[in-house]
Amino acid sequence: MRTHRLLSGSALVLITAVFSACGKAADSWQDASAAYQAGEAAKASGDLETALKAFDFAAVDAAATPSQRYGALLGTAEVQARLGQVSAAEATFAKVQKDHADLLDVRGLRRMADAWIKAGQAEPAAAVVTAALARFPDQAEAFAKVRQGIDALKSGDAAALQELGYVGD
Repeated sequence: MRTHRLLSGSALVLITAVFSACGKAADSWQDASAAYQAGEAAKASGDLETALKAFDFAAVDAAATPSQRYGALLGTAEVQARLGQVSAAEATFAKVQKDHADLLDVRGLRRMADAWIKAGQAEPAAAVVTAALARFPDQAEAFAKVRQGIDALKSGDAAALQELGYVGD
């Protein structure tokens, strides 16, 4: 079957931009920064498949800075956890720890622990907290909410999870 190109380049770009803006199709981005921002926006709106594609793009973009790759890989791991892709999320987070140890900070570790709790995964969340406190022993207070979330998750306390911001809007 043959296809014919009916649109000029500029018309095709305009249509692609309209679809991207509407969240209908956005499989490519200009650069890692644009892909990362699109991934964060898609994650926030609950479009996890688009978020995963955007973060994946940013993580492998040859022009991406180490900081952009770090953020994209963290975003990828968060989304994988929320999608129930436990093994993939664990592997991605391990890659962050290995390849970007110099960038991994308390905020990044808290993001990953939060993602595990939101995904209903207490054990990986607890493992992140353990690793975080081994690396940053003076930051126990930064993980107080996370520890409360882990306890609530283990006990099945949905009201506490909601109060902590792990479920619902």
